[in-house]
Amino acid sequence: MRARTRAGIVAVAAALGLSTVWSVSAAGEDGRPTSRAHKTGTAPAEMHRLDFLLGSWRCPTTVTAPGSPSETSVVVGTIKPVLGGAWYQWDALRLPNEQMPNKALSRWMIGGWNATDKTFTALYNDDRGTYGVEHTEPGAATDGHARFTGQYTIAGKKFTFIDEFTKISDDHFRDVISAKDAEGTIVPAGSVECYRR
Repeated sequence: MRARTRAGIVAVAAALGLSTVWSVSAAGEDGRPTSRAHKTGTAPAEMHRLDFLLGSWRCPTTVTAPGSPSETSVVVGTIKPVLGGAWYQWDALRLPNEQMPNKALSRWMIGGWNATDKTFTALYNDDRGTYGVEHTEPGAATDGHARFTGQYTIAGKKFTFIDEFTKISDDHFRDVISAKDAEGTIVPAGSVECYRR
């Protein structure tokens, strides 16, 4: 699902010359999911493919804008099951730094398994007015891996982003972010390394 700061997250507008926010968001004190519904199995079984995202995370983030220096930041937050485990909610705080002195808040809703299309959905909003909807292609989400593609509205303009989440270990996942430029070419837009807190 994605930072997701990019939570995932993630609006990676800097890849296209705009300011950037990526999201991340808390479960129990040990960083493991606490939702009773999630434990009792009332959610679609397919949601467990995304369980590697659950927990509390600290995510160093690098945004790569073509022709510009990379921007770095740190996002903290927790990803937890909501709505009976049918969605995973990722509330994130991007910490201020010299490049981006104001904190940024964002939320991803990841999941929404569509049994007919065999796809997942991710919905993104942040406190700067960015809005995005991404979907997986059928078969693009397996245990420990999910690739979301979709449209974001940033500063009144629409952009296509790709978030590719991969489990590295039980305590580390990565989101590699790409964007489509004006010619439709896919270009690197950044990466998010999330480490369990």
